Amino acid sequence: MDEMVLEIVRLASGEFVIRRSGEEEALMTLNLSQVVQDNLLENTEELARRMLVAGAHMMSDLVNDEEPGIDTDDVSPDDMIRPSTIH
Repeated sequence: MDEMVLEIVRLASGEFVIRRSGEEEALMTLNLSQVVQDNLLENTEELARRMLVAGAHMMSDLVNDEEPGIDTDDVSPDDMIRPSTIH
């Protein structure tokens, strides 16, 4: 199976999306409330990244008929999704 390169992007609307690299259509969208963003300050992007990466892993597991697993403690961010572009 071909490797799918994904990117995480923060849209002008403030939403975070994960999409195929080079495409506009979002595979998943995450919208954090203003309360969450205010409480997390500079950690907002990290929370979004972790949530979207977990979702991508679960989606991959389900598509490949594997037991879903979202433990990313032993995996470096570089091994999860390339590139992890947030802007």
